[in-house]
Order: sequence, then C-alpha cells, then structure tokens
Amino acid sequence: LRVALLTLFDIVIGFGYRPLWAMGWSAVIVYAGFVVFSDAHRDRAMVPNNPFLLKSSWKPDSKADPYTAFLGAVPDYQPFDPLAYSIDTFVPLVNLHQEPHWIPQVEGKSAWSLTRLYLWIHIASGWIITALFAASLTGLVKKEE
Repeated sequence: LRVALLTLFDIVIGFGYRPLWAMGWSAVIVYAGFVVFSDAHRDRAMVPNNPFLLKSSWKPDSKADPYTAFLGAVPDYQPFDPLAYSIDTFVPLVNLHQEPHWIPQVEGKSAWSLTRLYLWIHIASGWIITALFAASLTGLVKKEE
C-alpha cells in the first residue's frame, strides 16, 4: 500500500515539488469525461435526474421518448452541457448545476452502465487529485530525503 501511495504522489504531484502536474492530470481527466459524457448524451444515456421522470410508472402522452417529452414539459430544466458536467463532477465543491440535474441511465444498453461506472471513477479521481493538489500547495506532501 505504501508503494502504491508513493507512486501516486510521484505521478500526480511529483512528491509535492510539482503541484502543477495535478492541473495537467485534471485537464486530461476532464477532457476524457467530456468525451464520455458527450457520447452518452448523443446516445440518450444521460437522462434528467428527476424523480418524476425516473419513476417507471410515468408515461408521456405523446409517442415521443420520455426524455424528449420531459424536456418539452419542463422548459426551464437545466440543459445538458458535457464539458460543464465533466467539470462539475470532477472538481469537488464546485456547482455548475449539471450534476444534480443529469445522470447516466443504467437500464438498457451495457454501455450506459459503463458510463455510470466511469462517472464514479471520475468523481473519485477528482477528490483524490484535488486533495493532493491542495496538500502539495500547502507543503504537506514532500518526499523524505
């Protein structure tokens, strides 16, 4: 475990001597999230995170899919933005009003479940990298010489 943590500290922040590396890793992960969430949105795997819509008992009156019918019925609902969603889910304590309004759907295609799995990894990576970044800026993380 110690070797794994030291390797993580070295790769992400250079043992505290290169805190800006965390910014580079953050940019890479946010871009990867942008790609994943854009694809999911294109495939209608990103659905409004609304209890009314997520209940299977609700059926739209028209022949439109529930996603389109819901957005038509609630015109003020926050539109999905894959870049803002990626940033919102990656950076802790930042609220761009995407994460509470949208979620990857898990029913149906297995790729949608992979999007939900990626979301969890994306969030965890954000917490780890930003914590290491903050620790390196404050000087809490330095390699013993």
